Amino acid sequence: MKFRFAHLADCHVGSWNHPLMKELSVKAFETALEKIVDLNCDFVLISGDLFDTPLPGVDVFERVIAALKKLRTKDIPVYVIAGSHDFSASNKTFLRILSSVGLIRNATRISELNEQELKLSFVEDEKTKVKIAGILGKRNALDLELYRLLNRKELEDEQGFKIFMFHNAIDELTSKQFSNIKGIPLSLLPKGFNYYAGGHIHYVFDQDVEGYGRIVFPGPTFPTNFEELERLLKGSFFIVDVEDSQIKTQKQDLVMKNVRCFKFNANGLSGKELTERVLTELSHEEFFDTIVLLRFEGKLTSSLTEVDFNKITELIKGKSAYFVMRNTSKLVGSDYEDVFVEVRTPKEIEQDVINENLGKLYENKEQEKEFILSLFKILSEEKKDGETEKSFEQRLKSELKTLLKF
Repeated sequence: MKFRFAHLADCHVGSWNHPLMKELSVKAFETALEKIVDLNCDFVLISGDLFDTPLPGVDVFERVIAALKKLRTKDIPVYVIAGSHDFSASNKTFLRILSSVGLIRNATRISELNEQELKLSFVEDEKTKVKIAGILGKRNALDLELYRLLNRKELEDEQGFKIFMFHNAIDELTSKQFSNIKGIPLSLLPKGFNYYAGGHIHYVFDQDVEGYGRIVFPGPTFPTNFEELERLLKGSFFIVDVEDSQIKTQKQDLVMKNVRCFKFNANGLSGKELTERVLTELSHEEFFDTIVLLRFEGKLTSSLTEVDFNKITELIKGKSAYFVMRNTSKLVGSDYEDVFVEVRTPKEIEQDVINENLGKLYENKEQEKEFILSLFKILSEEKKDGETEKSFEQRLKSELKTLLKF
């Protein structure tokens, strides 16, 4: 058994509002596919978020089609799962069009065994006989229910070289930097796969995990915002070589432009002094065809309006920079005033809102309050362990009907 495949994720083709940066997001994807052809890959995996939106612009879509056609002419199949950005509950997505014309193959094939169990079927690659299965990604980890209902034993018992594609964070494998992102516990992944092709978290992770296999997050093919450009500087994907079930991974960098990052502290400076300091430091730098990131932080001794950002930008553009971005989220002027907010629990806020609006439904305010609290309680209930969506819905309807007879 000897073969090679490519693993991409989070391409977000068409991301960025500015045309210059949007062009790089498209070019990064095209460059990745050109490398894949040059490296003679047997197949390609895209673990979600091929597009930045379910319905990208026609110009972007046409270029993606052209790039994928190059793979098809080389007989390199592309297996895709939908991500949280290109997933659409209405199924109105350009992924569906790409699949219908044979440019990609949907690796998510789910069917219902019963009300409490889902079956995930494998797609077998014709040339290598590799078996691929994947679960699509949804925003805010709403795909968690799919993992909970998944018949994992059937997947684990399947023989052969197996790849599991997913688009979600794994709680035990996610760094503190991404602790605000909802994920799923490792235990919900089916065990015993050779390779786990992850996506969704924009960072690079490559590790053998006991009881599972090689779990890889390849990073985005191109960063999607200021912070990511500052942290990653470039995009990436993985080339994976397999020989006699031994896996060797190679990270492939996608450098579209050089990225230069500068950080300036404004503490104790006026806006004019900060401007002069920045101009002096940058006047000695070269920025030809470079993305320049400027991060400002601290508190000025003057108003924020005294900082001449236009002059700073003109200096950098005059040195033939490709693009200039600044981040001033942590920069404040002397006219900034701290805002103190009374901290109250959701329960306290809820009680105040109810008390302020009593008397609109019933003459008896205590009766009205009891009704409202009972209604809140029913509407805040969650699905119980082992309860299906249908039975959960029926239970809520029954409780609401009983209450409305109050």
